[in-house]
Amino acid sequence: MVAEESWMTPAGSCCELDVIECNRSYCFFAEVQGSSPFWISGCTDDEFNGCDQHDIPYNSILLRCQCQTDFCNPIDRIPRCSKELSNNTATKLPGRIHDIKSVVKSNQIKSFNSMILLILILG
Repeated sequence: MVAEESWMTPAGSCCELDVIECNRSYCFFAEVQGSSPFWISGCTDDEFNGCDQHDIPYNSILLRCQCQTDFCNPIDRIPRCSKELSNNTATKLPGRIHDIKSVVKSNQIKSFNSMILLILILG
């Protein structure tokens, strides 16, 4: 399963979510509403499908949704920082799993080439 992942993105700010391959059973997104609202999204093994709401400390509310299909956890209310289609944003469009894999392979090759160059320089 492929999902968008973010960690404690403050509400009202923009971000570029990472695209990850879930090694868990469910994709999720959660919104904490309170004095310092924020978002979290990613993967989990919690056995739950759907959405729910919980009161949490400090007069806050946790809104949670979980699902079991690719890209089922977008947080459309978070504005993307970049409106241009770059390698990162192009991979976030549903149905573009092959693009994700090619970007990952490309990034791995770039990283590998950098390590070889560093070894050659130091060696």
